[in-house]
Amino acid sequence: MGKKLKKKQKLIEFIPWKPDVEGLFSPPVPASSMLPDWYRGQSMYVDGQKAVTEKGDINHTVKACMPVLDAMTAGYIIPLPQDLSVEIEPSGERKYRWPSDVLTQISSHSLGQVSSLPIESGVWSPEPMKLNNPWIIKTPPGYSTLFLHPLWREDLPFRCFSGFVDTDTYNFNPVNFPFLIKNDFCGIIPAGTPMIQAIPIKRTSFVSMTADVSDPEWYKNWQKTRVSFGHRYKNRFRQKKEYK
Repeated sequence: MGKKLKKKQKLIEFIPWKPDVEGLFSPPVPASSMLPDWYRGQSMYVDGQKAVTEKGDINHTVKACMPVLDAMTAGYIIPLPQDLSVEIEPSGERKYRWPSDVLTQISSHSLGQVSSLPIESGVWSPEPMKLNNPWIIKTPPGYSTLFLHPLWREDLPFRCFSGFVDTDTYNFNPVNFPFLIKNDFCGIIPAGTPMIQAIPIKRTSFVSMTADVSDPEWYKNWQKTRVSFGHRYKNRFRQKKEYK
């Protein structure tokens, strides 16, 4: 039975790519439920104690930055479906292994497909691979999905490439994710590790222009940010986002 939507809510569906695997892999979850350990452990204040700086600001860390939190909690996280073992042979060749024969977890990409992409030598493996995804994504008409490496997850041993897919029309096949792995990584990446961040976005047309900063409304908004020491953006301008 489908979910009953509240007013203004939109439905994004994650559909197993074939019926006989339903319930086998952990489903996508709201990104807010998978905040990284480094962020949870970060103090709200530099040196751990609240103070006012010489510039009249609170000595907040990234933990108090709402744009960072909103980025990390935007959309949904598709977790790695199964354990992934990465080994480096004496020849230097990488071997990928996974425990299930239901899903081929890794497929290859030709290096020639990204031959002009500058890959940082010594940090990332030179050969791109692809993480295969067991979920078909379906969004409402007019909505696409932006696929990103999980934001602010520099701790992960791989880096996925970004893509923007019209999942309201392309919703009959899974979207898979090209990636690079850290050059010196060997070990097991456990099932459930954040694999990709999927953010539904409404398509619309934009026109750009430059604005006059002498506009009285602009100046009034700027002044609003100067009447308190902290949480200026959070308390006056931030709009709540929900992904359930």
